[in-house]
Amino acid sequence: MNMTPNGLHLLIAFFALAVMAWLFWLKPRWRGWLFSFVTEHVAATRAPDFIIGGKDRPYIQRWWVIPRNRLFNIYLHCVLRDDDDRALHDHPWFNLSIVMAGGYWEETPRGRHWRRPGSVVLRSPWARHRLELEKHYDHAVVGFTDGMPIFESLPAWTLFITGPKIRIWGFWCQQKDGDERFVKWSDFVDPNDPGAVGPGCDQPEVRS
Repeated sequence: MNMTPNGLHLLIAFFALAVMAWLFWLKPRWRGWLFSFVTEHVAATRAPDFIIGGKDRPYIQRWWVIPRNRLFNIYLHCVLRDDDDRALHDHPWFNLSIVMAGGYWEETPRGRHWRRPGSVVLRSPWARHRLELEKHYDHAVVGFTDGMPIFESLPAWTLFITGPKIRIWGFWCQQKDGDERFVKWSDFVDPNDPGAVGPGCDQPEVRS
């Protein structure tokens, strides 16, 4: 990919923000201040700008922290349930997650990692993962899957920062021979609800 001057500036700004986020991780009181600020001035002032998974059982509630654009975005996320457990997914942009409250388990090809409040995670567009929230095992069961109970999850609040889109994103389906197969996101999820279960891995392969 040829890097234009504007693209280079954005990349420098993105990594500068990553350094700032690392400093933020070292100062827990900054995290508390930032969480209070964005919830008071963003989440408390309006409904989510976008809901992934539908209003009845939302997966992520998303607010724009700055006006949404094609080059650089900052989102406030309230993650309310786990990622789809059929496959890991990647993203269309470089991205940075700052966990402000709650926390989650992040499953990657290299293992499972606990992302506590204050965690800062920088990912490439090709990084594969899925998120799993902590559960209220002493609370009510909210449903069943394959005969097993689904417990209420503890929400996670994050700042999610993205650069410009540089690729098609999707899911990496495990095959019987041990290889992985890429399935474009729009072929994997429910076409009428991107946060709901769709066809999944029963789709033709496309290049990523």
